[in-house]
Amino acid sequence: MTRPTSTPAIPLVGLALTLLVAAMALVGCAEPDEAPDVDEADLVAIEIEPKSSLTAVGEPRRFEAFGIEASGARRPISERVTWALADPEIASVDPVGDALGARAGATTLTARLDDLSAEAALVVVPSPVVALGLTPETPRVDVGESVHLTVTALFADDSSGYVTPSVTWRSEDPAVASVEDARVTGLAPGQALMIARIGQVEGSILVQVVSPTP
Repeated sequence: MTRPTSTPAIPLVGLALTLLVAAMALVGCAEPDEAPDVDEADLVAIEIEPKSSLTAVGEPRRFEAFGIEASGARRPISERVTWALADPEIASVDPVGDALGARAGATTLTARLDDLSAEAALVVVPSPVVALGLTPETPRVDVGESVHLTVTALFADDSSGYVTPSVTWRSEDPAVASVEDARVTGLAPGQALMIARIGQVEGSILVQVVSPTP
């Protein structure tokens, strides 16, 4: 008795591969979204974020440059500026603004584009930051008034130090209270969590905003 012959699977596999390759080719043909071009002639200033930061020896820290137009619009230009450090023995910086701590000390980072430039402060410490503590412990502020926060870092070698100028800030409820350069301003009655950050390490504190006493 003659056995029925089965259709080989190879042509089906080949067809699937052909369709897969074709699909990948179509995806590859799609043009990626491009960032809007920045005309240096439209820029009136440059800013670096963060304006001050801290890192440990052997630890990277990212800085970003932004071009400011006369209208106030900000454009990312980190890859278009020239980065430089006042003391290259303390840290190095690559062409896109990534700084790497080399030895303990403080230096200034500069971003330059044509006649425009901006500076940021970089402090390099021997040991990485592992925690941030904020004081006062129970800050309270009237609407329209301000309170200053202080940040202390705990380092991996169990030492600690004042790092307030080197943190970046944000308010979790900017309608209740704003924060800039460690100064919290009450805007409306309520509570707002203030976040201080160095690299990937964050510390927080809850600020109570109250109506002023008549």
